Amino acid sequence: MITPSLINLMSEVLTISPSVILHPATFPAGKVAGCKITEGEIVSTSDIRLIRDGVIIFTGKVGSIFREKNQVKQVSNGQECGITIKDYMDFQKNDTLEAFNIISKERTI
Repeated sequence: MITPSLINLMSEVLTISPSVILHPATFPAGKVAGCKITEGEIVSTSDIRLIRDGVIIFTGKVGSIFREKNQVKQVSNGQECGITIKDYMDFQKNDTLEAFNIISKERTI
């Protein structure tokens, strides 16, 4: 049964930061995407999608973000960092990572 309060909600995807994979790196713990943030900032709690040749390949959650061998919570525009994605490791050079948030809000007439 659908309640009226659920019908009035709608989801909106808000892209907060695209970044380009400069070099994927393999470590004993897994694969890390070496990226440069091209706009905005990536936060460790964001959802993220991997785009290759204009096609969304994978959508998931940020696993961790590293900056100069230290794990950090966010990285801002123009900075380089290492990003892992939960349950995904097939990074390639020049792939795009796009961090986003899903916002639920009430429909308006």
